[in-house]
Amino acid sequence: MLNSAVRKRPGDNPAPWTRDALIRAVRRLVGDGLADPSLLKAAPRRSKKAVAQDTRLVELVATIHNAADGEKPTLARIGRQLERQNIPTKTGARTWV
Repeated sequence: MLNSAVRKRPGDNPAPWTRDALIRAVRRLVGDGLADPSLLKAAPRRSKKAVAQDTRLVELVATIHNAADGEKPTLARIGRQLERQNIPTKTGARTWV
């Protein structure tokens, strides 16, 4: 994810960002007062309920994919089936397509 957002470091260094390099850069920015110190806090842990919902959704998508009789399952078809089953998106929306 990181390298897809920022492919190259600024300046003459063409190497992609690494996790450690990004942490060092943010620490330096926070130390200089240019970034919010809350950026260095640990990310919140995901709840067991959220993990269970993700697992259920993956299982539903796999079932829909495997049930496609001879048809090539597309994301649009899987989305339509999830809508028919009234499965909301992660944001709570009812439409997948």
